[in-house]
Amino acid sequence: MSLTRCGGRRCSNTAWSGRADGEIKAVVVDRLGEDPHTKEDETRVDVTQAVVVLGGEVSSSLAKRAAGDDARDTPGVADVSNQLVVARLGT
Repeated sequence: MSLTRCGGRRCSNTAWSGRADGEIKAVVVDRLGEDPHTKEDETRVDVTQAVVVLGGEVSSSLAKRAAGDDARDTPGVADVSNQLVVARLGT
């Protein structure tokens, strides 16, 4: 059985296996909008079979890390592919 993080604790992703991808996406998008490190960035969120893919450009490496953590800590998420790119200064 594979394990994933759930709300800061370890749990089985099978406990949330019935959660729809659309619901997971909505929760991740809400979390990113509330996080002070990510709320100013426009992050693309896609979810397929409970795997979250984060895309786009963020303002800092801290924002990239925070977005990945927010997605991983969302109940129902089996895995996260953090494809965010940190913006270069002056661009």
